[in-house]
Amino acid sequence: MPAITNLQDFPVCIVYRGSTQTIATGSTEVEIAWDSEETDSDVSNPTPMHDTSTNNGRIYTRTAGIYAFHVQIRWAVNATGERNITLKKNGNQIGRHNKESDNGADDLIMQAMVVNVMAADDYFNVSVTQRSGGDLLIRSGPAACRAAVWRIG
Repeated sequence: MPAITNLQDFPVCIVYRGSTQTIATGSTEVEIAWDSEETDSDVSNPTPMHDTSTNNGRIYTRTAGIYAFHVQIRWAVNATGERNITLKKNGNQIGRHNKESDNGADDLIMQAMVVNVMAADDYFNVSVTQRSGGDLLIRSGPAACRAAVWRIG
């Protein structure tokens, strides 16, 4: 693996929800569709790490290495039930975060992170479930619902 000699050489992709996404109550996992990007850069490979229209739930690692994957989900206010975030590599679970709803007065913000060895063209994605008894929104905007993938080695 070539040495990273300049911070600009690090592959990095930061995506977010530009609009809300409705998640139905129940046990069926729903993949988060990342419809907006802050940055998508891998100077060693011209193929983007993310596409906002095709397979937009996936963030690809175009260059092999060790990557960090961080996700933040902001759920709309609701005092009932459990929320779950599942982090995946190539569609298989590699991390999970579960949380019971809070006081019902504020949105619930959840974060999860994994570090994983990735081959060229592997991908990360995230799915969620919730059990509030009704549909629940995931908030939109770069400060509310986002994912970041960056190479660390």
